[in-house]
Amino acid sequence: MSEFSEKPISGAASGAAGALTPLTRPKEPSLSLLTGGNQLHGATTAKGNAAALDAVAGGAATAAAGVLGHWAESGAASARMAAHAPPLSPREKFQQQYDEKKNRQLTAEEQNRARWRELSPSEVLAMAGAGVGQDPNAVTPNAGEMGYTTTVNGHTFRYDRVQEDPNKPTRISDLMGRPASQFNSRAFVTDRPKKDPADTKEHAYQDVTVLNADGTTSTLNQNDHGMVELPSSGFGFSTYNRNDVQIKDTEQRQKDQWGDPSSIANFINIANDYHTLRPDQTIEYGDVATDDNKSPLLYNNNPNVRHGSHGQGNQVDLRYPSDDFGTNALIRSAEDWGVNNFYYNPAKSGKYFFSDKSTNTPDADHDDHLHMGFGRGGRD
Repeated sequence: MSEFSEKPISGAASGAAGALTPLTRPKEPSLSLLTGGNQLHGATTAKGNAAALDAVAGGAATAAAGVLGHWAESGAASARMAAHAPPLSPREKFQQQYDEKKNRQLTAEEQNRARWRELSPSEVLAMAGAGVGQDPNAVTPNAGEMGYTTTVNGHTFRYDRVQEDPNKPTRISDLMGRPASQFNSRAFVTDRPKKDPADTKEHAYQDVTVLNADGTTSTLNQNDHGMVELPSSGFGFSTYNRNDVQIKDTEQRQKDQWGDPSSIANFINIANDYHTLRPDQTIEYGDVATDDNKSPLLYNNNPNVRHGSHGQGNQVDLRYPSDDFGTNALIRSAEDWGVNNFYYNPAKSGKYFFSDKSTNTPDADHDDHLHMGFGRGGRD
C-alpha cells in the first residue's frame, strides 16, 4: 500500500465541521521499493542490487514484448480484414483509375507548354496601367504568340507559359471543367448584336468564340437557321463522315455537322477535357444536324431515312474510344458539361457507367457508335 505524507496543502477544501482538513498526496516510492529491499551501499549489497535491477529490466522487456506483440497482432488483424474486404465493383475500379488520372500532377513537359489562363481583376488593372505611357514602338504579341491576350464575354485570357506555384502544383483536374481558370482550349457562346438596333429585319446572332490550343482564336458564325458548324478538327477531336450523304437528284451533299451554339461549344469543351485527361486519345465526332436544323439523312439519294433525334442540333454521334475506360471517361467528361442523354451498344450494359441524372438507353443501332446529347432531341 502506498504511504501518504501528512503535510497539509494550502488551499485545501474544508471538511464537514468547517475546519481545514489536510489533504495528502502519495510519497515518491522509496528506493527499497525499487530494489526489493536492497539498499545501494557498500559492496555487500551490490550483488543483490544487480539482481534486483536485472529483474526490473526483465519485467520491462517482457512488458515491451507484450506491447509489440499486441501491435503485431493488430497489424495482422488489419491485413486479414483487408484480405477479406469485398472486391471493388467495376464502377468503383473505374472511379479509382479515373481519379488517379485526374489528380496527377502535370509533367515537366506539360508545365512548360503554353496554355490559356484567365487573368484576375488585379492583373487586368495592372495590365491597363502598364499600357499608359507605353513605348509606342513596343511590340504587342499577336494571336498564336506567347503573351497574346484577348477578352471574351468580359473575361480576359492570356496565352503563355503558366508560372507554377511550388506550394500548389497544377493537376490535370485544374485544366478541366467549367470552373477551370486555365485550359488548353475553350469555347464560349458570344453575342453578335444587330448592326442597326432599329432595323426589325436584321437578326441578332449567337456565335461561338474558340480559344484554340495554339494560341489563336476563331469565331464560328451562327446562320439564319440558328445553327453553327462544328469545326472539322480541334484540340482533342476530329470528325468523320462529314457531309457524306448526297441529296437525291442534286449534286449537293448534305451538311450534317451543324448544331445550336451552346451544344457546339460544349462538344469542343468536352474534347478539351477528354484529351487533357488522356493525351494519347481524341474524340471522333460524326453527325450532328443539318445546317437548316433537321435530322441528317442516312443514305445517298434516299430522302426518307433520317436520324431519329438529331433535329434540334443538340445531339451528336461519335465513335467509341479504344477501351471501356476511355468510353467511361468520355461519358464522365460529357456529363460534366451537361450531357444527359445516351444511346449505346447493349453488349456494354453494366460496363458503361452513367450518372443518375442521365437517360441511357441500350440500342442495337448503336453497336458501332455512341450517341450523346442535351435532352432527348427531336426529329426536326
